[in-house]
Amino acid sequence: MAARTLGTIAAIGILAVVPARADAIADDVVDQILQSQSPPAPVAPAAVGPAPMIPTASRPAPTALVGVAPSYPAPTTLTGPTTLDSPDIVDQALQTAPPPAAVVPPPAPAPEPVKIINTAPWTGVYLGANLGGGWTHGGSSVNCFNTATQSTSGCAIIGDSALSTSGIIGGGGVGYSRPLVLGAGSSVIIGVEADLEGTGISGSQNVAGPFRLVGFSDTCSPCGFSASQRINWFGTLRARIGVPLDHFLIYATGGLIVGGVQASQNLSFTGTGQGEAINAKSTLSGPTVGGGIEMLLGGGWSAKLEGLYYDMGTLNTIAASYGAAPTNFNNSKSFGFRGAMIRLGVNLHLGDLGVF
Repeated sequence: MAARTLGTIAAIGILAVVPARADAIADDVVDQILQSQSPPAPVAPAAVGPAPMIPTASRPAPTALVGVAPSYPAPTTLTGPTTLDSPDIVDQALQTAPPPAAVVPPPAPAPEPVKIINTAPWTGVYLGANLGGGWTHGGSSVNCFNTATQSTSGCAIIGDSALSTSGIIGGGGVGYSRPLVLGAGSSVIIGVEADLEGTGISGSQNVAGPFRLVGFSDTCSPCGFSASQRINWFGTLRARIGVPLDHFLIYATGGLIVGGVQASQNLSFTGTGQGEAINAKSTLSGPTVGGGIEMLLGGGWSAKLEGLYYDMGTLNTIAASYGAAPTNFNNSKSFGFRGAMIRLGVNLHLGDLGVF
């Protein structure tokens, strides 16, 4: 009985040892297999979105392999709450990020220096002389009136026209100018100028008869008609304002023109010593405007090119009978004295002369 009992106990002990030994052998086989394999390559993080943060406490510890040191990077330990939407995680990331580089604005460009034009050569009194040419236009043809019949009956119909004239002009003048500062280094030159010119601006016309008579079948034959006009002299008084550009002055000018003019007309009954004629002189005035450019030559001298438009109006004439011609016919004609001129001139600048 005792032997049987001992056998039973020994059998139970063998059954308990065998499974434990088998487990130990199996564990040794698995460890040897793991040691013979390379460690797994690290997995790159996903391209979209940050990887979820796993709390340190809940991460499983890596299994140490026999003879091989783990190559995984040490996990970053975060302090405070570890939820993905926690603001502390963003704050810690911003604190550890390098500060942005300071943006240095480009240097401002240096302002261009203000160029100041020397206005001294244009300041003060100047004397000048000029030579050029001019022309006129305007006026009307002959108008006839019979004072006896209060009509044009018996008037000669003359096919004349308004006169256009041209000629040479020349003379001299005096002026004064000074700068007017506008600010920021800019200025204009203002002044006044007067000149007196002699002219050869003139023109004439001749119209040969016979001329038909209003209301009659007869004609004025032999008859002839002539007319002429002339500007003998003129003077101007003008203001000037100009912009200096280095050695040049570009200016505008305007004011008053006054001139001595004359005009004549003559309807002659050829070979009879009779006719109707007048030779009139007058002084006319009107506005003139224009402009020019003046250039410094050195030594106080300058040269200019100037153009002016003028309008002295018209001179109206009424012919008077001479000889045995009837006195009841009034032949009236107007002569125009408006036109333009262009002239070249030189000025000698004398400065302020200590009196201005």
